[in-house]
Amino acid sequence: MSEDAPHTLSRRTVVGAVWAAPVVLAAAAAPAAAASQDTRRLDLYVSPPERFGPPGEQFAVFTQYIIRVTNDSATEIPAGGLTATVLLAPDFFFAGHDGVSTWTAGPPDSSGATSTLVYTATVTAGEIAGPLEILLGKARIGQTPPPVATITLSATGFPSASAGLPVVYG
Repeated sequence: MSEDAPHTLSRRTVVGAVWAAPVVLAAAAAPAAAASQDTRRLDLYVSPPERFGPPGEQFAVFTQYIIRVTNDSATEIPAGGLTATVLLAPDFFFAGHDGVSTWTAGPPDSSGATSTLVYTATVTAGEIAGPLEILLGKARIGQTPPPVATITLSATGFPSASAGLPVVYG
């Protein structure tokens, strides 16, 4: 090609250059975005409901759930930093809990709309907290459909995790 010949660009060359630039920029930005994403997560396990009460008893019967939560992150949750809150309703009641000395009653709710429990041990990265045993009772024996309680587990800096707990016994 001589120096006097005109230099021409084909449409294909221009379009290719236009499309190539954003792809390179997006690829360069992707690692930075991935590194800045918050990967903190609470994984919630809820057992199937079980009948809790004396055999043959109709009145002193509750629905029992065993709940475990995994700290699925690289960040430790300090003692007292993990809470479980049960949203209460008129058609069922919170009958109690057992947490092998690691779950204790939290601050009382003056409205009576929730019952809060606090995990008193540290939950290290990857560790399973719990177990937490929840007992729920129906306000009226035999009521159908069964009422559903909601439990929400939360820790500062983590997205909360919730589950519905049908109150099937009682």
